[in-house]
Amino acid sequence: MNNENSLEKYSSYIGLTTTEILQSKKLQREFALWLVKIKLNLELVSTKKDYDALDSQKKSYKIKFRCVEKLSENTSFDFPDANYEFDYLVGVFFNHHLDVLGIIYTTHDTFKELGVKNKKSFRFRWNENVSDDVRIKKLV
Repeated sequence: MNNENSLEKYSSYIGLTTTEILQSKKLQREFALWLVKIKLNLELVSTKKDYDALDSQKKSYKIKFRCVEKLSENTSFDFPDANYEFDYLVGVFFNHHLDVLGIIYTTHDTFKELGVKNKKSFRFRWNENVSDDVRIKKLV
């Protein structure tokens, strides 16, 4: 199945979400995982807590998503701590109708450098400064 056909088949899912029949964040996460899998030709792995997918060279990817109104909206990707083991962090941004606004990725080192530790979690904040950082790559 090619990527174009896959996207067409997913249109029924998008229709269900735009009519608010489906509202589960789990389904939104599954959609984000699927999009990144297709875009980067990854293999999803369900048994790992630290990462969600592997590429053909066995590099690992942690995939996070956020629903925002526009890509310039400040948000964050939250983790219990910075000790997650992955090679790349991928962020998927879509609106509440599941229109893809952007997909970004960066290395684990950049994730740790730009992230912020607070009392309860480690946050990779998405804001204007981070979005302009040359180490943040944009897929969409």
